[in-house]
Amino acid sequence: MILSYSVSALYMGIGLGAFIGGGVISLSSINYVGINSEVLVFVALIIFISVNKTAKKLLKTSAN
Repeated sequence: MILSYSVSALYMGIGLGAFIGGGVISLSSINYVGINSEVLVFVALIIFISVNKTAKKLLKTSAN
């Protein structure tokens, strides 16, 4: 089950990346795809850090 969720998330990311990249190219030019990717990676990093902090807090409270 976990493997199927992982693969589904991978394919969803590939599809979403193609969709967003195509949108950026159609709205502006191919020169802005890298900048858009940098912004999305930064947003993903912020989400990862916040989820990681929340998970650590939940593990601390459940251990006590």
